[in-house]
This record gives sequence, structure tokens and C-alpha cells, in this order.
Amino acid sequence: MEPQEDVEQDSFQDDNADVINSALSDSAHREKKVVYIGNITDKTTQEELRVLFIPFGPITQVQIPMDYKTQRNKGFAFVSFEDREDAAHARENLHNSEFQGRCLNVAVARPIRVKLGSRTAVWSHLEGNADDSNAGNQSKSGGKGDQQDAMMAMDES
Repeated sequence: MEPQEDVEQDSFQDDNADVINSALSDSAHREKKVVYIGNITDKTTQEELRVLFIPFGPITQVQIPMDYKTQRNKGFAFVSFEDREDAAHARENLHNSEFQGRCLNVAVARPIRVKLGSRTAVWSHLEGNADDSNAGNQSKSGGKGDQQDAMMAMDES
């Protein structure tokens, strides 16, 4: 019965990895509809990026993360498309192109991954639970048992 136990254990680990990864990333990232744009100027606006990327297809969102201290953008942005193919075409056509005097780095955006051993709590990335002071100690209800089991498995390793 050892081979069957090994198969069950491997599928259990794969299931837990899927639960954690799906909880930490949204559907747009999983479907590769979001592109990362690097090397933008600190004066670049969301509207300018929308105008640059709109020829490739309908855009659902443009995000430019801001530096809290300087109140300037961090030099990169994210553009979300409605269709995966539109995001792929934008990446293919705009990577290494010049925009506002800079060579853009355009790639498929990767979702946030919590690394084991990091100082960030896993549950702080799940469903906005970072606000709860006891987020790690509270039981999750409403079909969240798989996520809780996956987190407990991570704590034990």
C-alpha cells in the first residue's frame, strides 16, 4: 500500500499548493491578462498609458504604484486587458519600444507570491484580512477549511 500512500500524499501537496496559489492571485493574473510595464518616467499618467495600450484591445484597469514618501510613481505600472490575446499582442509589440524617451520593458505580470520564511503573514494577503488584529488566530468560515488546512501544513514544515 505504500505506492498508493505516496500518490495520495503527492496529490495532497499539489492540492494545498493550488489552494495557496489561487488564494494569493486573482483571476486576471492566472489568465495572463495583466502586463507589467517597466522603466516609465515619474511623470507618466494612467491616461497616457491607457492611450498607449488601447490599440491592442479593451482595457479594464491601469495601475501606477506610487511611492508613499516621494508621492511619485515607482517607475512601473500594470495594465489589465479583457482578453489574454490582447495582453499578449501588447507585450509583443511594445516590449523594448520607446515611450517618453525611455525604452519600455513590457512583460506578463506575475502574481504576488508569498515566500516561505518571509516575514509577511500568509493570511495578510488573503481577502483583506490584514485589518484584523487576530487574523492568524481566527477561524475562517464559509468553505475556507482548505485554505486553513494549507496554511497549517505550511506552519508544520
